[in-house]
Amino acid sequence: MGPEPDLLELLNRPGARAIAFDPLGGSSVPLPPTFRPCEAGILEGGSPLDHIATESQGRAVVAFEHARRHGRAGAPVTLVGEEDETWLDIFDLQRSHDCFLAVITVGRSTARQPPVATDPAPLQSLYSLNVSGVILAIGPDFTRMFGWTEDEVVGRSSLDFIHPDDHEYGIVGWVELLERPGGQVRLRQRLRTTAGDWRWCELTDTNLLDDPAHRCVRSEILDVSREMAAQAALQHRETLLDRLSQALPTGVLQLDADGLVAVRNEAWTELTGGTERDGLDAFLDCLADRETVEALVDRALRDGEDADVSVILDGRGTCRYGELHLRPLDNDGASVGLLITLDDVTRLRRYQMELSEQARRDALTGVRNRRGIDEILHSRLAASRAGDGAVTILFLDLERFKAINDAHGHLTGDEVLRNVADCVAGLLRPGDHIGRLGGDEFLVVLGLGTERHDAEAIADRISAAVPGVADRFDQELVIGVSIGRAESRADDGFDSLIKRADVAMYRAKSGQPTEGASGSQPS
Repeated sequence: MGPEPDLLELLNRPGARAIAFDPLGGSSVPLPPTFRPCEAGILEGGSPLDHIATESQGRAVVAFEHARRHGRAGAPVTLVGEEDETWLDIFDLQRSHDCFLAVITVGRSTARQPPVATDPAPLQSLYSLNVSGVILAIGPDFTRMFGWTEDEVVGRSSLDFIHPDDHEYGIVGWVELLERPGGQVRLRQRLRTTAGDWRWCELTDTNLLDDPAHRCVRSEILDVSREMAAQAALQHRETLLDRLSQALPTGVLQLDADGLVAVRNEAWTELTGGTERDGLDAFLDCLADRETVEALVDRALRDGEDADVSVILDGRGTCRYGELHLRPLDNDGASVGLLITLDDVTRLRRYQMELSEQARRDALTGVRNRRGIDEILHSRLAASRAGDGAVTILFLDLERFKAINDAHGHLTGDEVLRNVADCVAGLLRPGDHIGRLGGDEFLVVLGLGTERHDAEAIADRISAAVPGVADRFDQELVIGVSIGRAESRADDGFDSLIKRADVAMYRAKSGQPTEGASGSQPS
């Protein structure tokens, strides 16, 4: 019989309102003649969502998706301009009338529960975030879903509520979303409830940061825990399919119990740069750390141990940095092989490395900042203590720099610093590094084992070249540099080496030429 008898009863209820719409849900269509005449008022124009208040639209969309799959579904909604909650029933009439029909009535009787009542619409809510992922506001159903109140979540990072194992995947999606104003990213993550458990949700993030009406990222949250639980129930019957369903869209390689390739997908070949005939050895050969991964594969096949490891590939394929996941396959306790998946995280790793490098660069001059040059010096001193040779540093202080700032302004002073840094960097060898300590002070860390006469020659070249920087300016400038040189000793630490170079530099500045001091003094 279908839904029509029940539908006719709804259309003739007092106060009922109806709207027929095309299968895509884009616009209303005339009510089919089969249902005329009826007592229901007709909602004219637009799409069904145009008549539903914003806070109810998510429930209406979920009900529509259920109706598409099951023929009928319902949800409580509030109409635009009204305060009282009403009930929305949606019927799939595509086969009989080439449309969907929505009926809105007051109250909800048990006699007209939708056929999918045993599979009610999932909980759904939303929240908004700023560009850093900090929660700005939550939707009305957020507390019902997770237990957290607005005061407990607003102002906190969204990562505080996301399962740690889902962070990296979420960060990759976040970076992709920020690069696409107005775009969307959909992903599944586990969100923490106040009870301490984790609920699987599908998040649809929309980048509205450039939208003057929003200035945020809006995240729509749909509870998919029932779906995920259903997938988990398949583990006992479909081991291989379950393993594959848990993997991200990624490279897949399945080995049989003897370690021979049984299945590989196209993504695996593309990521690794191999051929369809290549076996496990060909993949291991393209790894920077073959021994570690080979041992994990052997252990997984022998002992049935899961393993996850970060890998670096040689660049034959599109993946340079990857996350490798090993999942043994068994049947009633007997090993039947191994499933290996490869996630390409090259973009994320390079983004992280770029951020790390930026954090170690001086914004004004482009050379290393205090943190960056200190790290290099610490590393060189550790290598020196291990017997790789002494460390030599040059402490540089510009002369007459304050006078340049006072006479010509800080913009000119900044340009002088940039030119001096560029000049000195051009005089250094591979393995030498320059960093700006702050103000007009620079530190040069020379390569391990630099001979004293070579260090002196470099210092002399810097002393001779820095005054010439003044020739690059239209203004009449006078620039000089004092240099203190120090070579590490067996008992030297970071601070003692810096102090000796600093003392040598001040001796040069005061005109006391001693060992380790040199410079060019402006006339």
